[in-house]
Amino acid sequence: MLKNELRKKSEKIVSLNETIENCARKEAEAVVLAVKEKYAAKEKRLAAEIQQAEKREAALQKQEDNMRKMISDEANQIAADTKRRIQIRFDKELTSAKKQAQKKVDAANSVAAGAFIYGICTTLLTACHSERWRSDSVEFFRVIGMIFVKVFRTAADAASHTWTIREMIPWNYLDMIIAGILTAVVFLLITGIVYGFLVYAIYKFGKFYKEFFADQPSLIVALTSMAPLVWFADSYPSNIWNLIVIWVIIHGAYLLIRMLVISANSASRYPLY
Repeated sequence: MLKNELRKKSEKIVSLNETIENCARKEAEAVVLAVKEKYAAKEKRLAAEIQQAEKREAALQKQEDNMRKMISDEANQIAADTKRRIQIRFDKELTSAKKQAQKKVDAANSVAAGAFIYGICTTLLTACHSERWRSDSVEFFRVIGMIFVKVFRTAADAASHTWTIREMIPWNYLDMIIAGILTAVVFLLITGIVYGFLVYAIYKFGKFYKEFFADQPSLIVALTSMAPLVWFADSYPSNIWNLIVIWVIIHGAYLLIRMLVISANSASRYPLY
């Protein structure tokens, strides 16, 4: 009997312990759940605040970007307007300076051109009144004409010798045709080669002179070298060279010296090593 009562008490105690444990577990779970709900609400509220803060930050960043863009655009516009005003003022001043400089250059050129024209006119008039210069000019161009006539005569003599070939051709009429064709070919060949070479040489020299030496210094040298020859032509001894030839030699020496100077300057400016 005692054992049964003890067993019953023991079972009752176990049941009470289980009940107490269950109640404690449920209470603990309820507390944990309440804490979790509390922290979940705090996390949700914190996430909402963070999201609002991010939105405010994005809005502020966008506003800052807009302000920067507006400031940059305004600064660029101000810089462009200032640059345009400065460029306009500079262009006006440059145009005015160029006009003034051009006026001075035109005035100087007019004076120089007047002096050159006066010098050329007086030199030509003096040359026309100089017996020695007239005779040397006639002799110079007569020699040049004789060269051309000599070439023509040489071609004519060669053509006449070629014409005699018809005596070696036994056929009538055909001998004149063949001889005539050969004569024309020989004449045109000699005159064409010689005159063509002379014309080509004169053309190339004129083109070369125009490209590199047709300027004011060459005109000054030509006029100043001709002036003493013309003004004192009648005072020179009659046994010296032709005055036109002397003038051509002087100008040729000037061209040679100028080419040497240009070559030396080019070599010093662009050395090979």
